Amino acid sequence: MNLSSREKTLAVLAVYALVLFLFIRFVYLPQQTLLKILQTENQQLAQEKMYLEAIMQKQGQRDLTN
Repeated sequence: MNLSSREKTLAVLAVYALVLFLFIRFVYLPQQTLLKILQTENQQLAQEKMYLEAIMQKQGQRDLTN
């Protein structure tokens, strides 16, 4: 079976498109989802840290006044 130059080019492009699709579907998108989850968790932990630091600071001021 001989393929013309145009058919070979189209076959190569189809393979590249398939590889790109598979990469996006099974690697990139799951990582994007994980990244969003981790960013949300990071924000929550940063807020909790600020809250705890504020409590510590208030307790430190209370200890100085006693």
